Amino acid sequence: MFDWALKYFRKRRVYELPVSQLVTTALNRKSLDALVSGIESRRDVSDVKAGTPDSQRYMVKMLSEEVEKQFSDERRPLVELVSNAIDAKPSTYEGEYKVQLSLGRKSFEVQDQGNPMTLRQMLTTLIIPFETNKDALLDIGRFGVGFLSNLQYCLTNPDKGNVVVESSDGKNTYRLSFQSSSQDIRDLSCRIDAVDGGTVGTKVNVSGLTIPKNMGDYFKEYFGFFDSKRAIATLNGRVINPPNRSGFTEYRFPVNVFVNGEEKEQEARLAIFHKGDFERKTRDIKYYSQGVFVLSDESLDGALKIDFPSAVEVVEGRDELKYNENFSRVMDVVWDKVLDYCRDHKSPKDLKALQNLTYFFNYSAGNRMRNKLSFKDLFFPNISYAMASYGEEYRSTLAFFGDSIGTEIYSEPNWTRQQLWSPEFLGFKDLVERETELTKRVTKEELVNPTDESTPKLYNVDVLRNDYEYSLVQLKRFQGGNSPFLYANNGTVCVNTNHPYFRTEGGFTSKYGLTASLEMALGSGERQIEEKLIQGGRER
Repeated sequence: MFDWALKYFRKRRVYELPVSQLVTTALNRKSLDALVSGIESRRDVSDVKAGTPDSQRYMVKMLSEEVEKQFSDERRPLVELVSNAIDAKPSTYEGEYKVQLSLGRKSFEVQDQGNPMTLRQMLTTLIIPFETNKDALLDIGRFGVGFLSNLQYCLTNPDKGNVVVESSDGKNTYRLSFQSSSQDIRDLSCRIDAVDGGTVGTKVNVSGLTIPKNMGDYFKEYFGFFDSKRAIATLNGRVINPPNRSGFTEYRFPVNVFVNGEEKEQEARLAIFHKGDFERKTRDIKYYSQGVFVLSDESLDGALKIDFPSAVEVVEGRDELKYNENFSRVMDVVWDKVLDYCRDHKSPKDLKALQNLTYFFNYSAGNRMRNKLSFKDLFFPNISYAMASYGEEYRSTLAFFGDSIGTEIYSEPNWTRQQLWSPEFLGFKDLVERETELTKRVTKEELVNPTDESTPKLYNVDVLRNDYEYSLVQLKRFQGGNSPFLYANNGTVCVNTNHPYFRTEGGFTSKYGLTASLEMALGSGERQIEEKLIQGGRER
């Protein structure tokens, strides 16, 4: 038994006890029954049995974990209060369900018009860790620790920080008031009293807060995409999640997911916005769970908002989604919708922005792009080949075929982008085979001293090196670039036999051009090329 602090407040009996002792009392069914019955009838409850000293010590440790260490962001517990208010909506509720948020200089309050809590429910679901009566399929909260995390405000600001919960069925109202005289959780106490009358629903007030200036934006981030059909949230009288949002395209779609081993259909949502005339802060990819913000990633062009159904679970800290089968099923449909959106916005400017958006989305989602070939055909209709713009192959290809071939090559300086799209295109080897027609493979000696009529007469071939085989080719579609040489990475050098350097006998410019072009094609540096040219000049 514990010595309850009994007080008279406005001629009503008030009950007060350390939270750790109150929880151990509520965990015992007989003690809970006696406690609830005594308070409801305004009787003395000092003879109610509670837990042992050992159970109290264990409860102090558990409460410390759930109250003080639940969220790394000190603002985050207030989000849990809003989620609880939304979850209180009755299943039979008709009309517009409103959750009212009030933000003051040092206080925050949330009030709902949902199912009220009895005293028993307040003493169990609110303060017993992991105790919850919520439906995992329908409700946002599911861990039973959201309210508890708000009690940290009592500890961070002793004697000034207070958390007060009132719940009423319209006739009877019970109030739980939490405060602490120090930062030690053992000094965290709860006062219980009854109030006559009241408005149906539950109200939670947190005072003694240090409210940052951007707190309003914080709530808009978490609830701005909440489904207004389920609840309308207002902050100081202004709607956070208006029913009609302008500026982006929204999709609602069913997804078959697994729940307790059975396949069920749940609804997911997607919003896309890619136009360039929006604020920088809207350029991101955001993930939501049942309309509540979970996490975000950066996007340089456009914005995506994905709202996952309850079957896609979040971790206990609610800052990450669990990447499982249900997550993959939702993402597959999301990618289909993104593809549909891209097909509806085919202007070059739109497709450029959407190409960037899908890249960031794919990177954010763990490289799970679906219908990749369809996206490739949409974004790059005239591209056949892929090479890294920073690679020697790309520079040599332009020099050999001419700059016009660059319009058919996907060349991206960003390594991760190159890795995303390159596998969907033909590579350097395929380009050489498709864009050239092989005439003959020869050595330098066979070019200098032709042994048969099939070897073409080429001038200035004496500058060629002896340690390579040369593939004599003609270009099928392109006029050719500055260089007549292209190293094919197999010990063979492709030679454009129609290049002007081979058509003028003994030309000084041609010989120097051939020497420099060959060395560049073989990857020599500027100093090596310069030494080669000087050496060739001396020999002449």
